[in-house]
Amino acid sequence: MSNCGKFVDRNPTMRSAGICTVKIGSTGSAMKMYSVEEAAEDVLRTKRRKKYQEFRDDLLPYHRCVPEENVKELLSPESKKSRFVEFREKFAENMYFKKPELGKVFPAGSKPENITNDNTTFGYALIRSEPAYDLVFPHKTPEEVNREYIRWHDKYIISHNHYLPGEQIRRHYPKPFNPNAHFGIVYDVDINGKNVKRVMEQCDNLIVVSKAQKQFLERTMGHLGHAIKRNITPDTPLGVRTVSDYCNVKALIEVQDQCERTSPLIDAIGHLNKIRQNLFERQNFHMQDLKLALEASDVKKTGLLPLKQIFEIMRRELVYCNPQNVITALRHFQLIEDEGQPTEAVKYEELWKLLHIQYPIPKTGNISKMPPNIYNKDTTYRFMCKDLKKPPVQGRTLKRLSLKHEEPTTVKDVISPDIPMKFGLAPSDFAKLRAKHELRRIYKNLLDDEKFENIWTTVKNYLQRSTELISVDEMRQVMHILKK
Repeated sequence: MSNCGKFVDRNPTMRSAGICTVKIGSTGSAMKMYSVEEAAEDVLRTKRRKKYQEFRDDLLPYHRCVPEENVKELLSPESKKSRFVEFREKFAENMYFKKPELGKVFPAGSKPENITNDNTTFGYALIRSEPAYDLVFPHKTPEEVNREYIRWHDKYIISHNHYLPGEQIRRHYPKPFNPNAHFGIVYDVDINGKNVKRVMEQCDNLIVVSKAQKQFLERTMGHLGHAIKRNITPDTPLGVRTVSDYCNVKALIEVQDQCERTSPLIDAIGHLNKIRQNLFERQNFHMQDLKLALEASDVKKTGLLPLKQIFEIMRRELVYCNPQNVITALRHFQLIEDEGQPTEAVKYEELWKLLHIQYPIPKTGNISKMPPNIYNKDTTYRFMCKDLKKPPVQGRTLKRLSLKHEEPTTVKDVISPDIPMKFGLAPSDFAKLRAKHELRRIYKNLLDDEKFENIWTTVKNYLQRSTELISVDEMRQVMHILKK
């Protein structure tokens, strides 16, 4: 209808060209594209499904409980509430829980309702001196911009050690400039490239080589642009295989003198373990065959066979071993009867058990050679314990004071010591009885000879002592008494 009145039919009486089609059906029926066979098959499948459902209803009279609610209703139980229930819960929350709603400010009631952020300016108005654009991008003349760019460009070259991308660099070449000239050292090379072409091409002459030589060249020499094909597997050893020393790391760390071959018994037991493992891994061999062969050779049923006959039977059964190691093991486990005599024989059943992996090898003690200095190793603990054997260090003998002259040290001397104590003098040094010449040496800087003689005579008469010994405290006390 939008184009109604815009176009005019110029020939309303003229009939349209072509054949007039007769309407058979609607557009919806024309869009349904299916065959009669498919419709019949669908009807038959529907009837089968209905019949099967009736059959299951007879077998299962109680149907499974199908929830009437969907997942959305289970996860959002608020959608089932009525408006009145929501209003009541919201009213109760607002009454008992004074909290603002999500995204809203709690009303504080500190300002009137007519004052809002739109009609009122809070605080002091900012007086702008100049716009922010002029502060960030100040006005500069083209000359100032070019001068600043030159300074920035020089610093950029120093910091980044290269020019800007696409920048034309002035190389200061002399004129006239020759673009075909060589820069740097000129080497003697082929300018036309003929030598390279000759190397890349194969030779014209036909060279006949053998297949072995061709395979050797392909294996050892790589073609231009191709890698050498080497059949290297993870098990292939690369380089020279190193031969292990006889002495192990333990012997080197513990400074033991055992850089020699292991004992023959260790080699013999290791050889037995190797034979047992090889016989266990063989698919076409059974240990019972070896036992039957040994029993068949024992005609007298004594359980003993000569060593030579046992080795022949084992060789016939394809059991290869080192006779010397086997004899060493038999001698150690005491399986040889009448050793060194003409009637020497071996208990073959015990030997068969030694070779059978289902029977364990008898336990043995420490069969390795013990180094002679195993208990003579110097360790840190032993170095520290050596000090216990040393005699204690004799310290300075302390002088014992008699009960009469006990050290009169008080708490005051410890907290605030006097000047003599700071120089290493104890109260006992002042209370010790000394001779006249010692006191003279002590007071030689304070008293001359005449004054000292007068004081000495006075103190001696005051004390009335038979001995010629006086202490420093006694002299000081007497002098103090006389001054009073």
